[in-house]
Amino acid sequence: MAPIPEEYAQNDSEETDVGEHVVISGMAGLYPSSHDVNDLSNILYNKINPIKKSDRWTSAYSEASQHIGVIPDLEYFDAQFFRVTYRLSSCMDPMSRKLLEQTYQAIFDAGCSPEHLSGKNIGVFVGTCFSETEKAFLYVLNAKSGLGIAGCNRSMFANRISYYLNIKGPSMTIDMSCCSSSGALQMAYDSIVRGECEGAIVGGCNLCLHPQTSIHYGRVIDLCRDGKTKSFDAHADGCCKSEAINIVFLQKAKDALRIYARIVHAKSGFIPLPESDIGAEWGFNRNPSDVTGFLETFYKEANVEPREVQFVEAFGAGGRESDKTELMSIDEFFCKNRSKPLMVGSVMSNVGYTESASGLTSVTKVLLGYQQGKMAANLHYNAPRDDIAAIKERRIEILTDHKEFIPTYTAINNISLSGVFSHILLHGYNKKKDVTRYKALFPRLVLSSGRDETSIKKIFDNLKSKPIDPEEHALLHHFYQKKIVGHLGRGFLILDTNENNETVKLHEESTYFDQGKRPLWFVYSGMGSQWVGMGKDLMRIPVFAAAIERCDRVLAPRGINIVDIITSDDKKMFDNILHSFVGINAIQIALTDVLRSIGIVPDMIIGHSMGEYCCAYADGCFSTEETILCAYSRGLFSLQTPFIRGSMAAVGLGFKEISKIIPPEIVVACHNSAESCTISGPAEIMEKFVFSLTSQGIFAKEVACSNIAYHSRYVADAGPALLKYMQELIPTPRLRSSRWLSTSVPQDRWDEPLAKYSSAEYHLNNFLSPVLFEETSHLIPPDAVLIEIAPHGLLQAILKRSLPSTCKQISLTRRGHPDNSRYLLEAIGRLYIEGYDPKIEALYPRVEFPVSTSTPMLSHLVDWVYQEEWSLDKPKAANKRIAATSQDVISTYDEEHNYLKGHIIKGKNLYPFSAALVAVWDTLAASLNVKKNNLSVQFENVYFHSQPILNVKHQLSPYVAIQKGTGRFEVLNENSLMITGTVIPEIRSDRLLPNTSTISDTNVCTDDIYDILYGKEYQYLNDFRSIHSSNESLTEALLEWKDNWVTFLDGIIQLNVLSRKHHTVSKLNLIRRIVIDVDKQRNSIVGSDDREVVNAKVLELHDATICGGVVMEGLKFVDLPLSKHYNVELKICKFIPLFSPRKINETKSLYMFLQIVADNVKKEKINIVEIINSNTNLKYSNVQQIIDKIPSVKANYLRLSLDEKCEDRIKNADLILTTNLFNDEKMWQQLNNSLRQDEFIIHKHNLGDIDTPFYTVVSGHNIEDGRMELAVWRATKPDLSKTLVLRSPKYCSSQDVPGGEYFVPLEDENDAEKSVTLKIKRIGDIDSLCWTNEDLHNEEMGVEVQVHYAGVNIVYVNKLIGTQFHGEGDSMKSVIDFSGLANSGSRVMGLLHGDVLSSKINVNPELLLPVPEYWSLEDAATVPLAYSMAFYILAIKARVNSKHVLCVQGAAGALGQAIISVALAFGCEVFATVSSYSKKQFLKKVYPQLKDDHIIDHSRDLNFVYDILRATNGKGCNVLISCATDELKNMSWSFWDADRHSSDSSPRKLHLWDEQFDIAKNVLHYRFFNYISNRLF
Repeated sequence: MAPIPEEYAQNDSEETDVGEHVVISGMAGLYPSSHDVNDLSNILYNKINPIKKSDRWTSAYSEASQHIGVIPDLEYFDAQFFRVTYRLSSCMDPMSRKLLEQTYQAIFDAGCSPEHLSGKNIGVFVGTCFSETEKAFLYVLNAKSGLGIAGCNRSMFANRISYYLNIKGPSMTIDMSCCSSSGALQMAYDSIVRGECEGAIVGGCNLCLHPQTSIHYGRVIDLCRDGKTKSFDAHADGCCKSEAINIVFLQKAKDALRIYARIVHAKSGFIPLPESDIGAEWGFNRNPSDVTGFLETFYKEANVEPREVQFVEAFGAGGRESDKTELMSIDEFFCKNRSKPLMVGSVMSNVGYTESASGLTSVTKVLLGYQQGKMAANLHYNAPRDDIAAIKERRIEILTDHKEFIPTYTAINNISLSGVFSHILLHGYNKKKDVTRYKALFPRLVLSSGRDETSIKKIFDNLKSKPIDPEEHALLHHFYQKKIVGHLGRGFLILDTNENNETVKLHEESTYFDQGKRPLWFVYSGMGSQWVGMGKDLMRIPVFAAAIERCDRVLAPRGINIVDIITSDDKKMFDNILHSFVGINAIQIALTDVLRSIGIVPDMIIGHSMGEYCCAYADGCFSTEETILCAYSRGLFSLQTPFIRGSMAAVGLGFKEISKIIPPEIVVACHNSAESCTISGPAEIMEKFVFSLTSQGIFAKEVACSNIAYHSRYVADAGPALLKYMQELIPTPRLRSSRWLSTSVPQDRWDEPLAKYSSAEYHLNNFLSPVLFEETSHLIPPDAVLIEIAPHGLLQAILKRSLPSTCKQISLTRRGHPDNSRYLLEAIGRLYIEGYDPKIEALYPRVEFPVSTSTPMLSHLVDWVYQEEWSLDKPKAANKRIAATSQDVISTYDEEHNYLKGHIIKGKNLYPFSAALVAVWDTLAASLNVKKNNLSVQFENVYFHSQPILNVKHQLSPYVAIQKGTGRFEVLNENSLMITGTVIPEIRSDRLLPNTSTISDTNVCTDDIYDILYGKEYQYLNDFRSIHSSNESLTEALLEWKDNWVTFLDGIIQLNVLSRKHHTVSKLNLIRRIVIDVDKQRNSIVGSDDREVVNAKVLELHDATICGGVVMEGLKFVDLPLSKHYNVELKICKFIPLFSPRKINETKSLYMFLQIVADNVKKEKINIVEIINSNTNLKYSNVQQIIDKIPSVKANYLRLSLDEKCEDRIKNADLILTTNLFNDEKMWQQLNNSLRQDEFIIHKHNLGDIDTPFYTVVSGHNIEDGRMELAVWRATKPDLSKTLVLRSPKYCSSQDVPGGEYFVPLEDENDAEKSVTLKIKRIGDIDSLCWTNEDLHNEEMGVEVQVHYAGVNIVYVNKLIGTQFHGEGDSMKSVIDFSGLANSGSRVMGLLHGDVLSSKINVNPELLLPVPEYWSLEDAATVPLAYSMAFYILAIKARVNSKHVLCVQGAAGALGQAIISVALAFGCEVFATVSSYSKKQFLKKVYPQLKDDHIIDHSRDLNFVYDILRATNGKGCNVLISCATDELKNMSWSFWDADRHSSDSSPRKLHLWDEQFDIAKNVLHYRFFNYISNRLF
């Protein structure tokens, strides 16, 4: 039989100090469909399944579970309260945000405010496994902000809590997989036990945001498909993933205000996973004997017998094997020697598998069981298992109904799928509730603050809905003792219990609180505030009654019953002036004690008349006895001294007004305010004066004073006796503090001894002198809060009229109020609203902490202010149908993307442009919730920018963004733009194009087509060889349809590439319009050769391509140069005769022969063997290089000597190269034996004409050192001239001389008599640029120059491409500078006015200059034009001299450097602007004489102008040479006066040089070239 709780308490106390026990004092959490722990309690005890089919994601993977336990309002966070910036909140992990809120709620539940914990040695331990958002926040969404680490680093989960609470203990995040929160609890417990911290906040968190996590878990453990975790049930089919974020607060028992349970022991360890044939089996299975061994060690350390455990909260993962092994281990360890079944449950059956938060979820369930007095039942346990003996034999009872139990020992299992096993042992706290112990005779005041008024109302509504619980109120009182930063609402509630024992609300009030601190003033009023029964209600307040009892002990020996005076209903009680004095004074003393007991201390104190006695009490100058006796003496001597019959009256005029009309017998006794005073004097005169005032409409009313004219000369007779009495009462004057402001001594006398001390003399002066309340009240600040302490708020009206409206006046009591105790509580509540923090618990019976077990939880009463929805990084793919963006991850290893390996261009696997187009189409369809194959689209103005490489090591992540409304889109990969354009989900093109239903014969097969493309460096493979066949003109084709839009669209682009004349890659640049009609496409598919194909036509006339349902219009390409790895040489295709009478270059002849052989041998790669003849000096040179340089010739080249065993290699050869064959008998005999018939042979010899039967010559050329012949060895065909394949001339139908057109090196074609000229056939068409041979014209006289280098300037280029404006018939000539060799061999440079670049020119000798020895010809070609323009601008136009100041824009260019050189030579001051710092450093190196601040490196913004003005003291420059355009140019020119010189050297102005050339050349050649010679060289 299990022992009763008292036995455990006794044993515990014997072992250790109970106050040192580690207990759980607060808890909070978020659970599926639960905003708080209270909601979780409702779910558990009402048997509700919170697991629903979630809309968190919709995954295409069937493995992804659609049922998950979802935390509500996860996207909300009160960032302002926790002082987290917007940017940081945006990239904070949602778990981190919610952990902050739950931490606050947990300590609220414990009755500890953040201010109580601030600065203390409190630890934070958070258990978490992994975050599903950190990758997005850290690497994608918020990478630019730099806050991803601070927001998502899991260590910050704990650190941010420590930072917010300003706690100084350990702060760490623990990852122990599913045991993370249990491990965190263990570490917190150990840390407290070891003395490392005095308390700890322990948390656990888990979220399910992405379906991929569910897929991974489902491949390791069993996940149920119906959202029901059937722990221990015969039909268990796995657990359901769920979310939880929970916090518990650990303290030592001596510090705790509440105890849910004691932590007896906690421990974690690794238990090996079961082994299988393939290794460890991940999951929740554990060997029962291993678990039992762990538990034996655990309970020995805890010093607890296993049979004492009353309930085991098992893990209960819902797997058949894991449930069985866990129950077996529980049975083996806990069920020995047990008389009753062991209760077992699992919260996983209720809320699902909360992963890293599962440990604290189980703890929370047990704590709720302790508080409720019964343990919640399992859900979904309908069929007990018959294969577990402990269940069949009733040693274990799986709870199917809630069951009451004694809150003793409870064990908690926690298992991780990675091997960690955690066990926690708790002991309940059992304290019975007895509310009668804390019964109060007056209403209950509850203070509360919150984020806003709604937050306060939530707490108050909860308190009003149930019986008053003083212990619950005590927790709230303790929490709200100190100001909570961030609470912008404050309120108070007054509750009482009616005769039916029902809670009733007496008063409720709340308002906005700005958290500002206002000065607090105590105001003590005097005579006139007394009233019958004024203390009766207040005597129910213990603190008040205690103060009255102290007064009574002083007065009783003197025959005064103060209790009777303040509680009696006798209306004549205050006819005795003595009763008035002591009654008012006693009430003021008691109210001051009440305020002092709750921590309300004044900043300033002011009193009216006798109220200054209590000023002395509040200031600490008087004791209770001294204070009450001062009032007693005042009354006593008022009675004993014979005075004239006097009177006092209140008048509605201030001192200044009343003093002008008052009779001399009357004095102003009290200066109340600018509109009120009290007068005093003989009764008869007073009566007449009061009547006079009232007749004039001035307020005047006599006040009760027992016919004594106080504060006037008429009471002076009592002075001596009163002074003597008070001197005996106050023998030693006491220094008044600065907070007590006098109203009996004028302010200008406050430095006198009379005013500095609370003495008999001071208080006698108070009795005799006027009350200067008006004068002193002027010192009250406009934001003050004034508490009037008196039996009645006598001065309230005066204070409201005389003080600013911003001042707040609070009266503690009111004459005639039905319950002044309630009125006092309301006043205290208003003090709280104004920002003061009264400790209300001092007014009520002291609650003994910890509170009783059944005291309600508080954490659910916290209400947050949610103004923002924060990112959760929900998977975008799941919501793609409503998004205008998408991002895919592409890896060629994936089966769906494997086909992309076939898109190879220039040897690189590139991402197809067509794939980017299809990605845009996919995204548009998804945003419209339409399947792509049902959506026809139209693209317009699609620009193609870059194609990323598909890398086998890295994934590609194309990002598609479509602007809604306009349809503008862009596709990027890692910030690199791929394509842009516009897409619309409809077809708007109404252009009529020819029908493509029939096409001509397509006799060019796939292999031939892709051989052509291969020659253009397109190496397409597999699915991207989508052109099935085409006609010979490559304008009509059949394209294969493989149900793949990417390869199909790419095939249409390939068809357009085929028709281009360019010999290498043509990059797609623009497609003006693409129309994709899906219905028409389906109807256009036909069958051919067991394949589905679609007809395609390239309509050059219409600039369009049609293929089935696809129309592409306006395709523009950019022709790329040959790849760098090619040996690029200029070649010319020209006619070469088979037999030439003239000598021909050997290389040229070999070029022709090799191309003839390649054309006649039907092989992709021919085999060439050169036979080395050691008996002759004739040799072939550079054969391999020639082979590599001939277009379309591929060959294997081998050199052999005859002494090698070479028969096989000769037999396999397609071409043999020999020299002087017939001089070596052995060679020709071996060739005769080895060579096949009709094999080609090239024979180089110096034997003249040879007539031999061994070979037939088909072509022969005389070369420099003999003759070279191409022949066929032992030809079998009689007439080879007819069967030999030759390349016919392109533009001639026949030739008289047999031969063909073949590629030969360009340099070999340059005859000495001719020059090579670069010409353009069509302006604007760069493709029409070509080199031509031209005779050297001698029409122009001059020096003949062989040009080595020519400068290509922007004007020349613009004229070629057609962007330079010129009129009809205008010359295309431009000024070109050059360098080269004259006929004399001297190196020269100069200028030429021409329209072409030629290798030989005739030049005016006056426009030639010698090239200095230390210059290269390449450098020299950049000088003439630039320096000519510089000289023209400076010397001719501007006529500069050493006094000029110049500014050169774009100074790093050729013209800029020339301007600087010439200007420095003239001695000018030069400013230079460049666009970068590197260019500035270049100019400093070239022109060291330029000052550093004269070279400005930010020419592309307008600030350079101000730099120049600053350097020239505002004068600016005389000469501006500007290459700027638009705004920069206008800004630059605006700073130069009209009489100064400027020159525009921008490209659009440079054509003026052509006009000036002829006019100025006579001047130029003289001035410039003399200048160049004299100054620069």
